[in-house]
Amino acid sequence: MNAGKRQLLAGDAAAASRSFEDATAAFVRAADGAESPWMRVVGWLPLVGRTPDTITSIAYAGEETAGAGRTLADAVADLPGGLGSLAPSGGRFPIERIASLAGAVDRAAALVSRAHARVAASPGETLGTYAGRRCDGARRWQVNAFTAPRGSSRSRSSPRWRNPRSAL
Repeated sequence: MNAGKRQLLAGDAAAASRSFEDATAAFVRAADGAESPWMRVVGWLPLVGRTPDTITSIAYAGEETAGAGRTLADAVADLPGGLGSLAPSGGRFPIERIASLAGAVDRAAALVSRAHARVAASPGETLGTYAGRRCDGARRWQVNAFTAPRGSSRSRSSPRWRNPRSAL
């Protein structure tokens, strides 16, 4: 997912989409492993407890978050000129291009919200809390990627608005 984020911010939306697709596949494999019979047996150990359930929740949340990244990358790839086409030109913001991303941003936000809810509801305080912070970072990145211009006062000074490059 980090590679996809870097690629998307560098303007290579097609490569970002492939990276998010690879991340999705990795999270699917992780969920399959966490749901395996041997992992269920390990979960019966007193010290391990519900860790396999927490790992499964995190894997599914990762799958959804990677899907959100791919949704955004695909939407940016569909823009004529890619991410650069969202920059102001001739003293004018390309409102129509920015508005064309609304559906993708809404779908991505829904995926990230589901991922966050899944992790928040997962058993196991330590692992679940850590993953919840990562989902919060993903949500901040998803929102900031399209709302806080790089170098703006919102991305630098306010804790609510972080630079998308540092959100994850």
